[in-house]
Amino acid sequence: MQPKTFIDVSSHNGEISVDDYRALARQGVGGVVVKLTEDTWYNNPKAPSQVRNAQIAGLQVSTYHFSRYTTEEEARAEARFYIQAAQKLNLPKSTVMVNDFEDSKMLYNINRNTQAWVNEMRKHGYNNLMF
Repeated sequence: MQPKTFIDVSSHNGEISVDDYRALARQGVGGVVVKLTEDTWYNNPKAPSQVRNAQIAGLQVSTYHFSRYTTEEEARAEARFYIQAAQKLNLPKSTVMVNDFEDSKMLYNINRNTQAWVNEMRKHGYNNLMF
Protein backbone atom coordinates (compact mmCIF):
# COMPACT_ATOMS: atom_id res chain seq x y z
CA MET A 1 0.00 0.00 0.00
CA GLN A 2 1.38 3.39 -0.99
CA PRO A 3 1.52 6.01 1.77
CA LYS A 4 -0.95 8.87 1.55
CA THR A 5 0.12 12.45 1.09
CA PHE A 6 -1.07 14.87 3.76
CA ILE A 7 -1.01 18.61 4.25
CA ASP A 8 -0.34 20.71 7.33
CA VAL A 9 -2.73 23.60 7.97
CA SER A 10 -2.92 26.33 10.58
CA SER A 11 -4.65 29.67 11.03
CA HIS A 12 -2.21 31.08 8.46
CA ASN A 13 -4.11 29.11 5.81
CA GLY A 14 -7.43 30.73 6.76
CA GLU A 15 -10.75 29.17 5.89
CA ILE A 16 -10.45 26.08 3.72
CA SER A 17 -13.71 25.06 2.08
CA VAL A 18 -15.02 21.54 1.57
CA ASP A 19 -14.58 22.09 -2.17
CA ASP A 20 -10.94 23.08 -1.64
CA TYR A 21 -10.31 19.93 0.41
CA ARG A 22 -12.08 17.81 -2.23
CA ALA A 23 -9.85 19.34 -4.91
CA LEU A 24 -6.81 18.39 -2.83
CA ALA A 25 -8.16 14.84 -2.47
CA ARG A 26 -8.49 14.59 -6.25
CA GLN A 27 -4.79 15.50 -6.45
CA GLY A 28 -3.87 12.61 -4.14
CA VAL A 29 -4.00 14.22 -0.70
CA GLY A 30 -5.37 11.69 1.78
CA GLY A 31 -5.17 13.61 5.02
CA VAL A 32 -4.73 16.87 6.84
CA VAL A 33 -2.84 17.71 10.03
CA VAL A 34 -4.50 20.72 11.64
CA LYS A 35 -2.71 22.90 14.19
CA LEU A 36 -4.95 23.02 17.26
CA THR A 37 -2.80 24.68 19.90
CA GLU A 38 0.51 26.23 20.87
CA ASP A 39 2.02 26.41 24.35
CA THR A 40 -0.82 26.92 26.88
CA TRP A 41 -2.25 30.11 25.45
CA TYR A 42 -3.05 29.71 21.75
CA ASN A 43 -6.01 27.96 20.14
CA ASN A 44 -6.17 28.01 16.34
CA PRO A 45 -9.40 29.98 15.69
CA LYS A 46 -9.74 28.35 12.26
CA ALA A 47 -9.37 24.77 13.55
CA PRO A 48 -13.10 24.03 13.99
CA SER A 49 -13.88 24.78 10.34
CA GLN A 50 -10.62 23.31 9.05
CA VAL A 51 -11.33 20.01 10.85
CA ARG A 52 -15.03 19.90 9.99
CA ASN A 53 -14.55 20.68 6.30
CA ALA A 54 -11.74 18.14 5.95
CA GLN A 55 -13.95 15.48 7.57
CA ILE A 56 -16.84 16.32 5.24
CA ALA A 57 -14.46 16.06 2.28
CA GLY A 58 -13.49 12.56 3.42
CA LEU A 59 -9.90 13.30 4.41
CA GLN A 60 -8.22 11.68 7.39
CA VAL A 61 -7.87 14.33 10.10
CA SER A 62 -4.89 14.47 12.45
CA THR A 63 -3.89 17.38 14.66
CA TYR A 64 -0.77 18.96 16.08
CA HIS A 65 0.33 21.01 19.04
CA PHE A 66 3.24 23.44 18.63
CA SER A 67 5.21 22.89 21.83
CA ARG A 68 7.33 25.36 23.78
CA TYR A 69 7.78 23.57 27.13
CA THR A 70 11.13 23.62 28.94
CA THR A 71 10.15 21.66 32.07
CA GLU A 72 8.20 18.49 32.78
CA GLU A 73 5.36 20.45 34.39
CA GLU A 74 5.11 22.77 31.40
CA ALA A 75 5.03 19.70 29.13
CA ARG A 76 2.15 18.20 31.13
CA ALA A 77 0.29 21.52 31.12
CA GLU A 78 0.69 21.84 27.34
CA ALA A 79 -0.57 18.28 26.86
CA ARG A 80 -3.68 19.05 28.95
CA PHE A 81 -4.29 22.25 26.98
CA TYR A 82 -4.04 20.30 23.70
CA ILE A 83 -6.39 17.61 25.00
CA GLN A 84 -9.00 20.23 25.95
CA ALA A 85 -8.91 21.64 22.41
CA ALA A 86 -9.31 18.16 20.89
CA GLN A 87 -12.23 17.42 23.19
CA LYS A 88 -13.98 20.67 22.24
CA LEU A 89 -13.87 19.48 18.62
CA ASN A 90 -15.16 16.01 19.59
CA LEU A 91 -12.13 14.36 18.04
CA PRO A 92 -11.91 10.66 18.89
CA LYS A 93 -9.05 9.48 21.07
CA SER A 94 -7.84 7.43 18.10
CA THR A 95 -6.94 10.66 16.26
CA VAL A 96 -3.24 10.98 15.45
CA MET A 97 -1.96 13.68 17.82
CA VAL A 98 1.38 15.23 16.88
CA ASN A 99 3.81 17.01 19.18
CA ASP A 100 5.58 19.57 16.98
CA PHE A 101 8.67 20.83 18.77
CA GLU A 102 10.99 23.14 16.87
CA ASP A 103 12.04 25.76 19.42
CA SER A 104 15.76 25.42 20.26
CA LYS A 105 15.02 26.60 23.82
CA MET A 106 13.43 23.18 24.38
CA LEU A 107 16.62 21.17 23.84
CA TYR A 108 17.70 20.99 27.49
CA ASN A 109 16.05 17.87 28.98
CA ILE A 110 14.03 17.39 25.78
CA ASN A 111 13.77 13.61 26.27
CA ARG A 112 12.54 13.81 29.86
CA ASN A 113 10.18 16.69 29.14
CA THR A 114 8.76 15.04 26.02
CA GLN A 115 8.24 11.80 27.95
CA ALA A 116 6.22 13.82 30.48
CA TRP A 117 4.10 15.15 27.57
CA VAL A 118 3.61 11.63 26.20
CA ASN A 119 2.72 10.24 29.62
CA GLU A 120 0.12 12.97 30.17
CA MET A 121 -1.45 12.33 26.77
CA ARG A 122 -1.59 8.58 27.45
CA LYS A 123 -2.99 9.15 30.94
CA HIS A 124 -5.99 10.77 29.24
CA GLY A 125 -6.39 7.97 26.69
CA TYR A 126 -4.54 9.47 23.73
CA ASN A 127 -2.18 6.79 22.46
CA ASN A 128 -1.93 7.52 18.73
CA LEU A 129 0.97 9.95 19.15
CA MET A 130 3.76 11.25 16.93
CA PHE A 131 6.61 13.44 18.10
